[in-house]
Amino acid sequence: MIILYVNSCCLNKKLIYFVFTHMIQNRKLEIMNLFASK
Repeated sequence: MIILYVNSCCLNKKLIYFVFTHMIQNRKLEIMNLFASK
């Protein structure tokens, strides 16, 4: 049970990290588009 818990915890951290970095990249693109449109 403990091993399963640790594995799921690691997976959740990877998932959160992936979503977080994805959001940051989307923000960068939006900001770059704003500067480009000016």
